[in-house]
Amino acid sequence: MKRIKLKMGITSAVITAVVLACIIVFNSIVAIIADKYPLKIDLTRDKVYEFSQQTKDVMKDLDEDIVAYALIPEGTQGEYIDYIKEYLDKYRVLSESFEVKYIDPYENPSFMNGYTDGETQAQVGSVIIECGDKYEIINFNEIYTQNSFTGAIQIDMEKKVTNAVMTVTGQLSGASVYFTTGHSEYSGQNLKSALSAEGYKCADINISMEEIPEDAAIIFSLAPMADFTAEERDALDKYMDKGGKFVLFATPGMQPMERIDAYLEEWGIKLNYDYVIELDQNSALASGTGMPVPAAKMQEHAITTNLLSSKSPLVMPDAMSLKVVKSANSAVVSKLLQTSDKSYGKKNIASTTIEKEEGDYEGPLCLAAVSEKIADDIKSSVTVIGSLSAAEIGGVLTEKAYLNGDFILNTVSYLCGTQSSGSIRAKEISAQTMTMTQNQVVVSALLLQYALPLVIILIGLIVWLRRRYK
Repeated sequence: MKRIKLKMGITSAVITAVVLACIIVFNSIVAIIADKYPLKIDLTRDKVYEFSQQTKDVMKDLDEDIVAYALIPEGTQGEYIDYIKEYLDKYRVLSESFEVKYIDPYENPSFMNGYTDGETQAQVGSVIIECGDKYEIINFNEIYTQNSFTGAIQIDMEKKVTNAVMTVTGQLSGASVYFTTGHSEYSGQNLKSALSAEGYKCADINISMEEIPEDAAIIFSLAPMADFTAEERDALDKYMDKGGKFVLFATPGMQPMERIDAYLEEWGIKLNYDYVIELDQNSALASGTGMPVPAAKMQEHAITTNLLSSKSPLVMPDAMSLKVVKSANSAVVSKLLQTSDKSYGKKNIASTTIEKEEGDYEGPLCLAAVSEKIADDIKSSVTVIGSLSAAEIGGVLTEKAYLNGDFILNTVSYLCGTQSSGSIRAKEISAQTMTMTQNQVVVSALLLQYALPLVIILIGLIVWLRRRYK
C-alpha cells in the first residue's frame, strides 16, 4: 500500500512539474509573440488605436532606423500618458526599424535641452522622432487638442508621428508652390504655414517680372483684385501646357476681370461674383454675426474620398459660388463642394437685406471645382475654391473641429501627386460613464460584496460535501 501511495505521489509530482513547465513555456512564447505582433484588439468606441492605411504603408516601407524618445518622467501615470505609450508601442510593432526609448527629463535634463530647432524646444511630455541627424519635436500640447465644435478631447498623435517619420526620412513632398503677387492678392499666411508644415516649399512670384520656375508644382492666386495682363496670361498658359496646376481662391468683393474670367471659362468654370446664403440649418453653422455660415457638402472625388464619412463640417465663410460651363479645351470639370437646394447666391452683395431678391442664383450652388485636361500624356488642371476665408480665418484651417485643413491639404496633395499626412484625422477620446440611481448603487454593492461571495462559498461547500461522502 505504501509503495502504491509513493508511486502515486511521484506520478502526481511529475505531472504537476510538467504542467508548470508547460505553463511557463507557453507564457514565454506568448510574451515573445506579443512583443513582435499586435495581439491587442481596439475595443474603444471611437477606434482610437486604429491606424490609417497611410500610416501602415509608411511604416511598412520604412528602410531607415528611427528612434522615438518619449520624455516622460518615471512613475508618471494617467490616461493621456497611457495613450502616448500605447501609440508608440503600435508604431514599434509596425516596423522593426522603429525603436522607442523613454527618457526621464528630470533625471537627464541635458538630453531634453539638446533638442531645439530655434522655434520649438523639447519639453516634459514631448516625443522626439529622430533619424540620423534629423529630428522632429512633438510637444504634449500638440498631441491633445479640444474640438471646439463638439467640446471633446482629441488625440492627434498618429498624424503628428507619421508626419514626423515622413519628414525625417524625406518622404514628404518637398514640392515647391508659388503664390502670385502684383494683383492685390491676400498674403495667405495661414495657408502657407499649413503647407510648410506638410513639407511644401512656399514662395511668392510676380509672373509679370519673372518666369514661372520649372519646379513650380502649383501656382496659387488668392483673391486677386486686379486682372492679369495679357503677358501674364500667356505665361500662365505656357506653364499649364507643361502640366501646370493653377489654384484660385475667390471671395465676395472681387470684381469681374476680363482675362482671368475668360481663362477660367476656357477651363469650364465661371465665377458668379455673388455672396452665398445658406438657409438649410443642416447645411450651415451659426455665427457671431447672425449670418449662417455654409457647411458645404462634399462630392465624390479622389480629393474627398477619405473625408466623406466624417461628421465634422467643412465651413465656407464669405463664399462666392461658381458655375460649371462647357470648356473650350476639352477639360473635364468635377464639382467638389456644393450647398443645399435651400441656398442662394446674392448678386448684389451690397444689398442691405439677406432676403432672396430677383435675379439671385438658385441653389444648390457649387463652391469648389477642379478642371482637368490630359494632352499628349501631360495632365494639367485648374482648381477654383469659392471661399478664401475657408483657409485664411484664424484657426479654421488647423482646427480639428472642421474639415477645412484636411480638404485643402488633400487638394494640394492630389494636384501634386505627393504624400501628405493631412488625410490622417484626429480621434476623439470619448468619456464613457455609467449613470446609476442611489438604489441601484445600494443593490449593486449588496450583490457584489455579500450575495456573490456567499453563493461562491455555498457552491464550494456543496462540492466538498458531495466529494466527502461519495
